[in-house]
Amino acid sequence: MHTQRRLWYGAVWLILAGSMLACKAVSFLSVGESAPGLGAPVSNDKWEVTISNPREESRLTGSSNNTYTPNSGYTFLLVDAEFRNLDPSQETFINGDTLVLTDSAGEKFTNIGSGFGVFYNLGSKVTYSNDQSDTMKFTLVFTVKEENIGQEYKFQFLDLPQITFKVGAD
Repeated sequence: MHTQRRLWYGAVWLILAGSMLACKAVSFLSVGESAPGLGAPVSNDKWEVTISNPREESRLTGSSNNTYTPNSGYTFLLVDAEFRNLDPSQETFINGDTLVLTDSAGEKFTNIGSGFGVFYNLGSKVTYSNDQSDTMKFTLVFTVKEENIGQEYKFQFLDLPQITFKVGAD
C-alpha cells in the first residue's frame, strides 16, 4: 500500500513539475526577443536601426517648393528611420545604396532620398552623415510599384537582420 502511494505521489509530482516547466517554457518564449518588425530595433556590433510608420505618398514637396512625382505605375513608399552608430571608431555615414527594400516578388528598390517633416530631397546618389552625433533620424523615400503597395516588404541595411512590414501596419 505504501509503495502504491509513493508511486502515486511520484506521478503527481512529475506531472506538476512537468507543468511548471511547460509554463516556464511558454513564458520564456513570450518574453524573449521580438522578431524584427516595425518599431523593434535590429542591431549588430556596428549599427542599431529602427523603422516605423510606413506610408504611401503620390507626391512630395522639395525644400525649394518643387514637387516630386514618381514615374507612371510607381508610388513613393516612406518609412521613418533611426540609425545609431554603435562603433565609435567608424564615421556616422550611410551610403543610400545600402538601404534596400525587397517586395514579395523579390524585386529590390534602393533609397532615392529622405525628408524631415514635410520637405524631401531626392537624388540619384544619396549619402547620409552626421559628425555631431552617433544617431541619425529621418524619413527614407523609395519608389515602388503602385500595384504592389499593399504587400509585405523587407527592409535591409548592410548585414543587419531584415525588417518585415506592410504599409499602414504601424
